[in-house]
Amino acid sequence: MNPQLKGAEKLDGTYIFDLERSAKALRLNRFLHGFTVPADRELFKTAPKRPSKRPASRGRTRMVLELDWAALMRYGASFSAWKSSRA
Repeated sequence: MNPQLKGAEKLDGTYIFDLERSAKALRLNRFLHGFTVPADRELFKTAPKRPSKRPASRGRTRMVLELDWAALMRYGASFSAWKSSRA
């Protein structure tokens, strides 16, 4: 961990997005980035549990389906990659 961030993880509501968290959440973030394509976004809205349009694990799928923003942040979701797709 970057020495400048030492202790930051103890602050409530702070989720450090470092290389470790980025690697852990890569599959989730690739899935979320897919929402930038309108057809993929619409397909997920109409059939969210379709296997090809899920973020793989049950835990990640649950976070996305329930829009559990806090859990997504703790896991390592990078909202900057898909914020423009939330139409």
